[in-house]
Order: sequence, then C-alpha cells, then structure tokens
Amino acid sequence: MQMILAVWGIEREEVMQLSAEELLESNQDVLSVLGTTKRLHAADSEEFAELIKPYLDSSATIEGFQAWPLVQEARVFVKANILKDGLALVDLPGLSDAVESRAKVSERYNRKIDTTMIVTPSSRAIDEKTGVKLMSDYQTLRMKLDGRLQKNRFCVVVSQMDHIDIDGFIKQSPAAKNKDHMQHDRQNIQILSSRLHVLDQRIKESARKMDQLTARRDKANNERHALKGTGPGASKFKQDSKKYQEKLQAVQTKLTKARRALSSEDGTQKSLLKERQNAQLTLDMAQGRVKWTCMLIRHLHIQKRLTENLERQRREIEGASKCSGSHEGFSNIFSVSATAYRDLFKERKSEGFPTRSYTGIPQLRQWLSDSILEKREVHLDGLLNALRRLLHGIERWSNTKSAGVRVTFSRETIEDVLSRSHDKYTQRLSTALHGWSREIKTFDPFVQMDEGRKEIPGAQEPIMKQVEDIWIQYLDKLVVQIRDTSSELLPHFEESVPTMRGIKDEVRSKVLETLTKLSRSSCQIHPHFRTVLQEELEPVFEKCMKITGLGHYESRRKFLQDTVKAKSIGIFDKGFNKMRTKYDTHLAKVAQEFKAIAEFAITKVREQIALLLTNLETVSEKREGLSDNATTLRQEVGNEAVKWVLEWRVPKHDENPARPHSYLLPSAYVEPDAEAEDESESEDEAVGDDDGDVEMEDAE
Repeated sequence: MQMILAVWGIEREEVMQLSAEELLESNQDVLSVLGTTKRLHAADSEEFAELIKPYLDSSATIEGFQAWPLVQEARVFVKANILKDGLALVDLPGLSDAVESRAKVSERYNRKIDTTMIVTPSSRAIDEKTGVKLMSDYQTLRMKLDGRLQKNRFCVVVSQMDHIDIDGFIKQSPAAKNKDHMQHDRQNIQILSSRLHVLDQRIKESARKMDQLTARRDKANNERHALKGTGPGASKFKQDSKKYQEKLQAVQTKLTKARRALSSEDGTQKSLLKERQNAQLTLDMAQGRVKWTCMLIRHLHIQKRLTENLERQRREIEGASKCSGSHEGFSNIFSVSATAYRDLFKERKSEGFPTRSYTGIPQLRQWLSDSILEKREVHLDGLLNALRRLLHGIERWSNTKSAGVRVTFSRETIEDVLSRSHDKYTQRLSTALHGWSREIKTFDPFVQMDEGRKEIPGAQEPIMKQVEDIWIQYLDKLVVQIRDTSSELLPHFEESVPTMRGIKDEVRSKVLETLTKLSRSSCQIHPHFRTVLQEELEPVFEKCMKITGLGHYESRRKFLQDTVKAKSIGIFDKGFNKMRTKYDTHLAKVAQEFKAIAEFAITKVREQIALLLTNLETVSEKREGLSDNATTLRQEVGNEAVKWVLEWRVPKHDENPARPHSYLLPSAYVEPDAEAEDESESEDEAVGDDDGDVEMEDAE
C-alpha cells in the first residue's frame, strides 16, 4: 500500500475501490516502466547523481510520478581502486525495515554477502538517551548463524565524525577538559583570535594609509613632470632660473618624502601580513588539534559504548555460560568523515583533518581489503597452480632440443602401460576422498554453529595428508613403469615430476573450496527452521483470532499457551528435520565433488605425460623430422615463455610491502608539513571524475 500511494499519488480510499488491473491502467507511464531495465551513463559523478536521483530519491519525480518504490535494485559501475580486486559494495536497508519490499531485498542479498558493515551517524551513536541498539536480536542471531558475527567479517562505521559541537562536547566530557594541551590550546585560540582582530584593523588602517601615500606620491610626481614639461608655465619658470630650480627642488623633496613614507608603510604592511599569516597558521593548528582531540575522544567513547552494547547482545543470545571470561570484542568500529576525505582529495583544507589518514577512510578501506583476503587467496592459489601447469606445458611443447630421442616402444604402448596405474590410483584417490565424505557426515552443524562451521574446513589437513601419501605412491609407480618400459624417457619424465607434484596443490585448493562451500551452505540452512515455525504457527494464530467475546484476551492467551506447549516438540522436530534434510542435500554433493577432484587430478597427470610423448619422436618419426616452420614456431613460443618466467621470478615491487594502514586513527595531531602523507592514499583518484554506469531492474 505504501508503494502504491507513493507511486500513483492517490488517496487510500480511492485505491481500495480499484482492482489491480484498473490501478495499472490508470497510469500508462507507470505501466510502461514495470519489468524494464534503465541504463544510465555520465561523464562525471555530479552529472550521474542527477541522472539517477529520480530512481533513488523520494524527493524527485520522473514523468510526473515517484519511481523509487518500483526500483528493485540499482547497480552502479565506477572505476575505483577499492573495487579492482573483485569487491562489490551493496547498500541494503535493514532486515527489519518497515517497508516490506525493502526488507525482502535485504533478505535476498543477505545470503550472498561475505562481510557486513553497519553505518550509523556519530550523533546517534553518542546519544546516551537513545540507548543505541544497532541491530535487533534477530539480526544479531541471524549474523551469528550465518558465521558473519566475527571481527574480520563485521564492523560498525560511525559516519559524520566531523559533526561535533566542540564547546558543548568539552563541557560534557571530563576527558576532554583534562587533556594536557586542551586548556593551553583554547587559551591560545582566544589570544590568537583577539590578535588577528587587532591585526586585521591595523592592516585595514595600513591599507588606507597606503592609499593616501600613493595619492600624495602620484600628485608630487605629476607636479615634477609638469615643471619639466614644455608648456607656457614651464617656459616662464625656466626664464627665471633661480626660481625654477627652487620650485623643482621643492617638488623633488616632496616626491622623495612621499616615496619614503610609502616604502616604509609598505614594509609595515608586509610585516603585519606576515604576522597575521603566522598567527592564522598557529590558530589553525590549535583549532585543528582541539577539534581532532574532541573527535578522537568521542570516537574512543563511542567505540567503548558500542562494544559493550554488542557484547551484551551477544551474551544475551549465547547465554551467560558460554560467555564467561574476557572477550576482546567481535567487531571493529571505525569513525569516518567522507566530507573531510573529499575535501582533502580535492586539495581543500578541512579543520581537524591534516591528512586523509585522519578521516578514517583509509583504515576502513584497509579492513575491507583484509576482510575478503581469505576468499581471494583461495581463488588465487587455484589460479596460480593452473597457470604454473599451463606454463610447464608450453615449455615442454616448445622444447625442440628433446626431439630425436630414440624410444624402444611406441607412444601407444607406453600410454597403455601407464593407463593401468592411472586407473588404479584414480580408484584409490576416489575411495579415500569418498571415505572422508562419509566422515564429514559425523560433523554436527546444529550443536554449536561456530565450532561446526570452523570444523568442516579444518578437515582439509587430514584429508590432504592421505591424498599426499597416495600421490607419492602414484608418481613413484609411474617412474618405475617408465624406467622399465622405456628408460630413454626417464630423464624427460623426471623434468615433469615437479609439475605433477604441483597438481596436488590444485587438489588442495579444490578440497578446501568444497569444504568451504559445505560450511557456508550449512550456515545458510537455519532460515528453513523459521519457515517451518511460520507454517505451523500461522493456522494457530488464525484460529486464535476467531476467539471473541467477553474476556477474549485471556482466552486467546490461554489458547496460544496450551496449543504451543502441546505442539512445541513436534514443531521443533519438524524444523530440525527440515534443516537436516537441507544439510544432507548439500552433503550429498560433497561425494560427487570429491570424485570429480580425483578424476581431475589423474587427468592432469595424463595430460602432462601426453605433452611429453607428443614432443618426443619415435624412430620412424625421426626420419620425417619437424619442418623448419614448426621448429621456428616452437622456439619463438619457448622464448616468450622464458620471458614470462623471468618476469614472475623478479617482481617489480617489494615482495613484502608494509601495510598501507592500520585500523587505528592517528593518536597525535600532526600537520602535513611535518608528516609525509602516505602515498597509498592517492588511490581512488577517480572519485568524482570517472564515468558512472548504472543498471536498474524495475519491480514487476
């Protein structure tokens, strides 16, 4: 109803009299955008903001109606360094949003996100009267069950840290009052402000005096030029040489005095301006230090308060028995000022923020990069292992020096001999991994979700120990068979063994990926329990609402208590059985994926051996030889592969670069001329100037 009223702009009573078809037909402009996708593009951020505003802002309209309630999602594509590693930022309403459509959007995306940032303005976070509760108990429980209530996957961002009433804050904060330099800085601010007022008056007076002296000098200069001229007056003076000289001397003296007075006043004015500049710099430093100190003290207070609130919620949900002892907190809390960061980015001064590190944005960016590092690392490991194998294949294929080796048996014979080992160890590897898929069934993800979630990926090490034992036996067996069948091939085969050993690392990555996928899936089955509760309790509440008459409140209450008490065990059993069924579905996929991993490993070994045999010639093939063109092509490809190896082995940058930023705000206020600003802060240089593209899907 809220969406209809906002879009169609009609009264509730009028809506109630229309059918759905009549409502849609009443506004063809609205009907024309339903189910469509709008694509917007702009050269800079300000222009782009204006284009997208009607689709996101309730204060703007398009074609005479408000479009924002119809927008299902908006995807904004922008060039920014923070996004270059595959990070996607999603701005979601709360899970408990009053507008049902927005709550559904949050529910849909909640299953996809890896990390969570809750954003709250500093004015709300510091207000003692509001009793800030950033998340409902349901949201806290939901994040815990999803495995996201951890320090590396959850943080709180306190925005608008620069919005602070300094005088009011100092009056209310004992910590600010008692700060060592605070009293001294505030006294200096008063003294310097008064001094600047005096200097401004003196500079103003000096400027007025300069105007007068300039006019006096110009007048004397004009008189001198008049005397030296050729007009009748000048000729008359020149006839009386003595009188002319006296007059000329008097004008020259007058001009000299005017020039000296002007020069003296100019020096005085420059001195005043220099003094004012120094006083202003000192004042800016004192004001900046006072504001920064207040913002930092408030940040520490907010950090302490929010941590206590979040910890209290965690204890209430988990129970006191599980939360005994100290706990360092499960969330990072960042205070940021986007306005100050943008000002500094555009080389504008911002009081209290001498460099970008003070805005909190670099610290938050560092946390975001770190939070997705584990997922990126797993993906990168698999990619690097595949590239290493591909490079070895290219090197092997392009190695023309190995051509002409005489082998005793044909390629088909050698492959036939080795195939028996391939089949045997495929079966052994499959059996070992299948055994672990049965072992994982003993892990109970419902007893303690935190421990269960961590335990499943933790099975990787014992699995890989068994895989490694089988892999060593497999490669040893292949070496023996090569030596016994065609010993001429053995040196070339041994060159490929390191790459074949590397395939085991790809197996490790795939095993971890499978276990992590199962872990994440097990964390996402708990909503099914809630669904069962809703399905079971909905008819109970419908029946309850039919109880009317005198004393119906107590009758309804008793009915609910008795019914739920009688059915609770059955309802909970259904809920857990539903979760177990879903978990077993995910678990069944593990055996299939483990079997595919075993086949993948042996297949990659087969491919390496095939490359080796392709590059070696039998006696009959030796007579034909490679054509000159084929040899040249292989050599050129081999040279390029050598260049790649050299580039990868000699990195262009430091292999162990220092961390760009810690998560902490600077503890001391230092002006940029005394502190070299971190070069890493120059990233995201496209902010506000890059093209922006957006893709939006309108709700049907």
